[in-house]
Amino acid sequence: MTTLAAQFVAQVLVLGSVNGGPAVDADVFAKMSDDVTLHAAVVARRRGAGCTMYTSAPKPKTRCRVAPLPESVKIVWTKIEPTKPWYDNVTPEGFRVASIAYASGALRSTTPSIRADVAPMQRAGIGAGGTMRYAVTVTLADGSVHRSRAPDGEHAGGVERAKDARRVVLRRSDDYLGYLTELGNVPYVFGSANIGREPHQAERGVGVDCADLMVYGLRRMGHDVPYVSSRTMGPHSHSIVKRVEARRGKVYLDDTGEPIGVGEGGVQPGDWIIFDGHVAALYEDAGQRGVLDGDDRIIHTAWAEVAIQRLDATAYGRQPFAVRRAKALTRSVSLAP
Repeated sequence: MTTLAAQFVAQVLVLGSVNGGPAVDADVFAKMSDDVTLHAAVVARRRGAGCTMYTSAPKPKTRCRVAPLPESVKIVWTKIEPTKPWYDNVTPEGFRVASIAYASGALRSTTPSIRADVAPMQRAGIGAGGTMRYAVTVTLADGSVHRSRAPDGEHAGGVERAKDARRVVLRRSDDYLGYLTELGNVPYVFGSANIGREPHQAERGVGVDCADLMVYGLRRMGHDVPYVSSRTMGPHSHSIVKRVEARRGKVYLDDTGEPIGVGEGGVQPGDWIIFDGHVAALYEDAGQRGVLDGDDRIIHTAWAEVAIQRLDATAYGRQPFAVRRAKALTRSVSLAP
């Protein structure tokens, strides 16, 4: 009979596997259509005997000997989320890293393996992807309780990589807009940035502002674009529509009074809609087809988590804006800078 006692436990892990692949000790990045499964694992060490990984994962990737979790082990899964939808790194006195607080919520599942999702427990989410953290607590037959790595309380600039829980990051699709959806559930952080030796807050999935969301998608596609502000995106983009100030009903008009087209030769999903101090990306031609109007949807973040909204459902629908396209997304098109 397999025995597992507190004095031998080295760590508790959350392993992730995608579409039945090997279960690995690493964050999971996948599409929403993929089957993402998380597995509880207990690593035990014995003097002079190496290590044993106790897990129900079918194909764990490990150097340890593998054994099944004893039936006496009790499992509790939790999701870990930020407690607030927004934070601010910029104060009247200057840049100061905001402390981001985390809270855990227990799931009903008590099985050693669960199917993962990114549905938040505290808020609505965007329904098209996002980031979620998971932890697992195991109670052994001797009554000892052990937990996988997970942030508790407040962390300046967000939880550090070395203290972070298992992240599951799901996207809508393998294109620019799809990568933007990976940051659903991540709080807005005005002035998100690199903190010390840690990667950028957006890339750690701890916080992002409007412009950094736009850049994140390009970087996830492999483009070497620096993080910039909404006012300094010009060098990394081409002009599509210089200035939009007029509307006829819900339809936006160009400087000649004609409707602004959406589609080939016009504004396209993924283009940046740049307001004074804010930027979004056109997500979908959802209103009157073929023209830009207030019912079209954008993806953005502004003092709230990443959202997909109708332009007219935001505070920006009737504000002037320009439309620009990231140079990294331009395909064999010569556009005026």
